[in-house]
Formats: sequence, C-alpha cells, structure tokens
Amino acid sequence: MVRQIYYKKELFTLSMLQYNSKIWKKKCNEKYLYYRFLTDNQEYFLWKKYNLKTPFTTKDEFQLKINNLGSIFHNPSLPYQIQNNGQIYFSPIENTQHIIIGKPVLFFNQNIKFPLQISDNITRCNGNLDNIYYLQSLMNLLNYDFLFKK
Repeated sequence: MVRQIYYKKELFTLSMLQYNSKIWKKKCNEKYLYYRFLTDNQEYFLWKKYNLKTPFTTKDEFQLKINNLGSIFHNPSLPYQIQNNGQIYFSPIENTQHIIIGKPVLFFNQNIKFPLQISDNITRCNGNLDNIYYLQSLMNLLNYDFLFKK
C-alpha cells in the first residue's frame, strides 16, 4: 500500500515536470532546458526503480535526454565509457588500452555531446555499467524513425 502511494507521487512529479517543460518550451528556452533536465532525471529514476519505459517524444528531445543523462552519469574515475556512436569501452584506469564491448559502429551522432570530448565529433561519457547500458539503449532507439512523432 505504501509503495503504491510513493509510486503515484513519483508519477505525479513526472507529469508535473513534463507539463512545465511544455509550458516553457516556447516562452523561455533556459527554463525549458532546466525542466527538461529534471524530467529526464525523473524518467531515469522511474526506469531504475520501477522499470517504467522511457516515453518517446521527438528525436531532438530524445537527443537532449541523452545529453542530459550523460552529464548526470559522467564520472571520470569509472572505467566504462560510451562514445557518441553507441560503442561501449572498458578502459582500466592504469592501462590506456580500450576493450570494446559489443560490435563496432561507424556512424557518430553529432547532436549527442557527452562531457568528455576526444576530437571534434567524438565525445565520451564515463560511468558505471548499468548507466552506460541505459544510455546505449536510448541511443539505439534513435535509429528507429517510426517511434518518434513527426
């Protein structure tokens, strides 16, 4: 019973944040980005705690969600890295050799800017493996155009 009450409160918080981001989208870009950041954080929390799926919006907002979560998850002392092409690397802190996890991808998404910039169009985010896999699953969904509103 108590868990259901918290579940409803957290869903209400998410809907309130989504409403505020829609209101500020055309009025003030700074407030829109702030509420979008909070919304993305709340959606991740609900996915982590209750396994709720991330809702699909436009492609631009989905890329903004990946950028926001990359800035939340980034921790340079952790060995797992994701590149803006969706490739995951394991790099021991002492050793500079990268171990590639998964199959290689050649296309770099220019709109996804992770905190660690390697070159002009290659950015990376360090984090723990669960968070990195979540980012990779969001990036894989970007390849499916039919999921997003036109």
